[in-house]
Amino acid sequence: KLSDDNYLLWHLQVLAGIRGLGLEPFIHQNPLVPPQIFLLYILVYVDDILITGSNGSQIQDPICQLNKQFSLKDLGDLSYFVGIEVFRSPVSSLFLTQTKYTRDLLLRTNMMAAKSLPTPMFPGLKLSSQGTDFFEHVTLYRSTVGALQYLTITRPDIAYSVNKVCQFMQRPLQSHWTAVKRILRYLCGTLDFGISLGNSPSLNLYGYCDADLGSDPDDHCSTSGFCWFFGNSPVLGAPRNNLWSLVAVLKQNIGALPMLYPICYGFVLC
Repeated sequence: KLSDDNYLLWHLQVLAGIRGLGLEPFIHQNPLVPPQIFLLYILVYVDDILITGSNGSQIQDPICQLNKQFSLKDLGDLSYFVGIEVFRSPVSSLFLTQTKYTRDLLLRTNMMAAKSLPTPMFPGLKLSSQGTDFFEHVTLYRSTVGALQYLTITRPDIAYSVNKVCQFMQRPLQSHWTAVKRILRYLCGTLDFGISLGNSPSLNLYGYCDADLGSDPDDHCSTSGFCWFFGNSPVLGAPRNNLWSLVAVLKQNIGALPMLYPICYGFVLC
């Protein structure tokens, strides 16, 4: 198992190898780039590397060059990466799902045979940190909720509910665990749900948002959420309790981010 230092060193070696191919990081505020520019995207997670780009015919050469340095094993078209399953349709679209990841989570929590429910949270439910009915298995609560957080990558339908139960990691109550189990029951009946990304006849940008003003019974903070679609494909979405507190947390943990998440590099051919 790689230590944190070795993990970071490996990423630095990969980055140096990529720069040796004549590629440079591409940083631009405008996501729309001229079609004549070839963009190469490399996602690195430990020793798993995902490579894609804006031109399929030009991807093979960087792969061959990297193979000379790191002895890569080409597994072909993407089908599974860090718990996310990828299915291709005949109409040039991708369907991303975490069915196996969800099934493993349900088995780990002994909820696979539970009766499914139509919604991930009871409508109008307000959870509070005040109470004395403490949930004894704190580690179980934290590991389950942490796994649900990762599941929201392809399951935005549970993002609001997961956001709520995440607020009680330090001292969960029985009522909080009941809310977590309802999310798991909902997943029992929606194992094959996911996100579809593909071509769309429309290039319009659509945004949806909602807010629950002062809904938190403890501090009366508001909960807001938004989702953006580019054509028929979702491109961005998140529930938030307080934007500035989120920014503060990211600033405090920015140094640890390479250890917690896959690192994605974008490069342009010089």
